[in-house]
Amino acid sequence: MKKIFLATLVFLFSSSIFAQNIGNHSDRLGDKQLKTAVMQDKSAAVVAGNNIRDNLETLNSIELSKKLNIWRNTYNSTKLKNTSMTIDELYAQNGTVSYQAIVNVRYQYTVRESNQ
Repeated sequence: MKKIFLATLVFLFSSSIFAQNIGNHSDRLGDKQLKTAVMQDKSAAVVAGNNIRDNLETLNSIELSKKLNIWRNTYNSTKLKNTSMTIDELYAQNGTVSYQAIVNVRYQYTVRESNQ
């Protein structure tokens, strides 16, 4: 009787583990813009933008998901596809010019689609 009970327990436990892995997996692409603070010097904006890009490249998948605010279950699969940077010139009414770096991030991640 103990063997039957133990075998049933093992079967139920293992089937629930396998059931979690059933489903369709699909790769998704996403885009995100990360902006620096507004700066008075264009070269400072470039440096700040490059710092963002360099930082992104050092992050592991979980850290990258957090940084990009990807809330779906990404299976530890978030990867950078590419990044680019633009510098916006912001003109004030008083004639001053400020600069802001915008880092455009393209990334890929895998999600599990529900069968329901």
